[in-house]
Amino acid sequence: MVGKVRRTVDELRGLGDQVRADELEGRLAAARQEAARSLRDRTELYDGGTIRLGRHRFAVNTQPLDLTLVPTADGTGMALALTGTDYRSPVTDPSFTDLRPYWGQLLPSETPEIYRAEHLAARLLDEHGPTALAACEDLPALVRAAVEAAYDEGHERGVHDHDATLILTALLRLHDGAGLLRHTPEARAAAQMFWAHDTPPEDREVWTRRAVSLARARDTFGLAPAIDDFRAELATHVGAPAAAYLFDELTTAPVGFVTSTATRTFLDKFRRAMDSSAYEADLATITDVSTRRQLAEAWLSAYRTAAGESVDLAEAVAVELCPDLDRYDCAAPLTETVEGLLGTHPRVTARRLTVRIDELLARAHDFRTRTAPGFRAYQARRAELVAAERARLRLDEYRPRVMSAFVRNRLIDEVYLPLIGDSLSKQLGSAGGLLLLVSPPGYGKTTLMEYVADRLGMVLVKVNGPALGHAVTSLDPAEAPNATARQEVDKVNFALEAGNNVLLYLDDIQHTSPELLQKFISLCDAQRRMEGVWDGASRTYDLRGKRFAVCMAGNPYTESGTRFRIPDMLANRADVWNLGDVLTGKEDAFAVSFVENALTAHPVLAPSPGATAPTSTC
Repeated sequence: MVGKVRRTVDELRGLGDQVRADELEGRLAAARQEAARSLRDRTELYDGGTIRLGRHRFAVNTQPLDLTLVPTADGTGMALALTGTDYRSPVTDPSFTDLRPYWGQLLPSETPEIYRAEHLAARLLDEHGPTALAACEDLPALVRAAVEAAYDEGHERGVHDHDATLILTALLRLHDGAGLLRHTPEARAAAQMFWAHDTPPEDREVWTRRAVSLARARDTFGLAPAIDDFRAELATHVGAPAAAYLFDELTTAPVGFVTSTATRTFLDKFRRAMDSSAYEADLATITDVSTRRQLAEAWLSAYRTAAGESVDLAEAVAVELCPDLDRYDCAAPLTETVEGLLGTHPRVTARRLTVRIDELLARAHDFRTRTAPGFRAYQARRAELVAAERARLRLDEYRPRVMSAFVRNRLIDEVYLPLIGDSLSKQLGSAGGLLLLVSPPGYGKTTLMEYVADRLGMVLVKVNGPALGHAVTSLDPAEAPNATARQEVDKVNFALEAGNNVLLYLDDIQHTSPELLQKFISLCDAQRRMEGVWDGASRTYDLRGKRFAVCMAGNPYTESGTRFRIPDMLANRADVWNLGDVLTGKEDAFAVSFVENALTAHPVLAPSPGATAPTSTC
């Protein structure tokens, strides 16, 4: 990878793009320095999942800061959540709520109702047609190519392509014998009722002539887009599934409507089991089609239950109510058990799956035309919501970034980190407190806290004191005097809302109002409570037992040159350290730190800080 980056740098320079080449080279150098730093820290500070800061060890969070969608606590909705924190923001967007049926779906190719290999096999049958698939010399290769193309459908190579091949082979066998029984009984019954009761003879002649002509054009010249228009026109009268069946029936020999042998047998048994004359007389006296259907369904349903039959009732009712239609019987099997499957799914039992061609094709078509597009719309809307919330929260600002020139020298290792560790041990425990760092500019307070937050894996919320100014005395963003100050107040409230795994860092507090700093007093004692405002509502945050720490940094003097005074009640609860005063007795570490820092600027000696720090004194 490094070699590839360097080659890219050379290519950019060859193209005359010196700026991008230097930028890429600088990022590579920074990554190398960070890797050396991390290696040294893992060797000297880390022990398993903890890191040592002075006398204390702290758990390290390795989960990257990211935004995702999770179910709400009551399970009735979804909320935007920040990983590793307590931040939860319920989603109230109506367009997202409308997609609730897809919230629990994991893949665009599978649900509890359909196995992904079933979906793939049915899709290939629809795309290529049974004739082309039957003539294919290498069906497994065709399925493998489809799996590779559908890279986002979650297919496991060697598993789902294997299962889809077996299912597709079974479908081709069933399709070859089933004929038009491949359409569901409900679709065939609806088409028969429409043709017998809702279509005058002259309209039947026109429909038939048009269908036959379009089929002839398709057979002669290939594709005939008008067939789709014809089916759509029929669908306005009888529905899409019935329209597809009716077109196939009108253009396929023999003349008439197909009837399964099982339905014929069921009706024969029904008539032998009762006095058919009374039943037929009842039907004859009723002229309303819907009422006759209700009566026939009642009789046939009662007999089916009493006799323990499992025939499809819709087709039997259509045969009873449409006696004048021409019919032909078909005894082809519609079901086959596929064995030797490798995948897992609720429909697969002991590596077996029962395939019924009419049911599977209808179920797969509904999934392909309704469920899969709906799930992809859900994925797109979900990504939009996450992206919008990520931009609103400005998440990139909360990832700690250690300066590429940072060196964990003896001064930091032996003096500063133990002080920070002592304070964090109280704040991340139950004692409360606050870390307050005071020093003139240039001591590296911000850089040091960036490093600590990065190594602990905490969210670093940096608040800019000068941007707040002396006019901000409340944590209500609506009361901020300008947009910049309002943004900084929002950061404080965001840290409180996140609650867990957060390091709140207020920089240059000498530029802020003492009244604002006093808001943090209750957060520093054993109560660990603080008032804030989020999404326009006032809230009380209880941070007891939470992995939440506060650090403030400031200079001894304000911008006007006067001495900066910290509110007494806040100072009494804080660990206040002057980074200059704590060097008493550590002059040797302070002196050696200059040497250690200077080594990073030398191209030959730069690796030394990542190996062994100097131990000599000046």
